[in-house]
Amino acid sequence: QQPEQPQGVSLEVLVKLVEQVRALRNQAGPEEAKAPRRDGTFRARRAGEALTTADVCNEIIKPATAGRRCAWLELLVAGEAGEVGGAADAGDATDFVSHAWMYDFEELVSALQAARLPDTRRLWVDCLVVNQHVNNDAGFEWWSGTFKASVKSIGSTLLVLAPWGEPAALARVWCLFEIWATADTGTPLRVLLPETQRHGFVAAIMESFKVLLERLCRIDVERADAFNPADKEKIFAAIRATVGFHELNVIATGALREALVGVGREALDEKVAAAGSSSGDLEVAHLAHTLGAIHDEVGKLEEAGALYECALAGKEAA
Repeated sequence: QQPEQPQGVSLEVLVKLVEQVRALRNQAGPEEAKAPRRDGTFRARRAGEALTTADVCNEIIKPATAGRRCAWLELLVAGEAGEVGGAADAGDATDFVSHAWMYDFEELVSALQAARLPDTRRLWVDCLVVNQHVNNDAGFEWWSGTFKASVKSIGSTLLVLAPWGEPAALARVWCLFEIWATADTGTPLRVLLPETQRHGFVAAIMESFKVLLERLCRIDVERADAFNPADKEKIFAAIRATVGFHELNVIATGALREALVGVGREALDEKVAAAGSSSGDLEVAHLAHTLGAIHDEVGKLEEAGALYECALAGKEAA
């Protein structure tokens, strides 16, 4: 029996949830709603502190669904999510959103907005579509099979990295397992950055893209952590029994590297569009040459050739 197609929500739903997030920011979170913080502590949110995805789950999602003890998505479909949206905002998921729960929720939404996704896309965001009142006691078969099948059936994974210099996602077991599941099923992986992070990332690309890739592509799942220790043990058990830690690191690193090169290509396209053409723009020429060299290294000669031509045209015109 085929599993049901995973469900997702519209980006507009997330944008409207941000309004609720901003309304809560100036007050402290409930003392019982403790979560990991970027400063290394495990505590409730302080007044004025940005809400993370974990805070959104504890302060908005769980209270809203406490009466029915259901997934928040069910409220949306039933028309009980208020002004945030209704049944038309739900549907078969088209994009699996991989992110760390320590992220500022507004940054997560900003990254999704910056991706300029079509309005018809429906996003699988765990805290909204998974019942947060039920413990995940799934066993080996779920982790090694069902989860991967769900990622594949959704058909696209969006990996949100923030802050770009030291992304929390790359130190989280869940996210690394999601990257591997994406690569192992042949599912496209796209890296997204919050709008506030894009300028710094592109500047780092211009300075040395190879150094940036080496800095970010240091995946070691055995050193990664998880919000729930039980999840970590279950994922580790699935890894040991299937792909193994080393092979997972290799596969996930390759997928991440390729996705980061995709971000570089997006930056190049944006610069070319801003300049009107590649002619005479040394920044564009430099970035195109760097991307060409990276494609060359991995044997993508056709793409490398086109990028080298772009670089040469820019240098000659300048």
